[in-house]
Amino acid sequence: MKKRTTELKRQDVTFDGDRFSVRVGFVNASPKYSDVESLELRRSIDLGILVTGARNDERYAGMFENKEFGRYQAVVHPSVPEVIVVRYDSGKTLVFNRKTLESTETTFDILSLRSKG
Repeated sequence: MKKRTTELKRQDVTFDGDRFSVRVGFVNASPKYSDVESLELRRSIDLGILVTGARNDERYAGMFENKEFGRYQAVVHPSVPEVIVVRYDSGKTLVFNRKTLESTETTFDILSLRSKG
């Protein structure tokens, strides 16, 4: 498990005592575990429009807007088929995944254990 945690931290997702943080490019989100209202692992998602941020072949990162979430933050590696959707703090949404499917699923498992979502 230590190896995975080190890998996750190196990739800009950290797990702290009362919160987790996603800090990548234009995204800087640090929801408290206690503020997580729902947590989902999804096979696909309509990202919508990129409002501010950047898109390239490796990663999409920034503020997006779509019909389902309104304006929300996202960090998505398009080559990975699953994303984590975190709704928190009365209306905020964070959508992200990792560079691999395995690390995305591991991150989801860690968040599931630590949050009430």
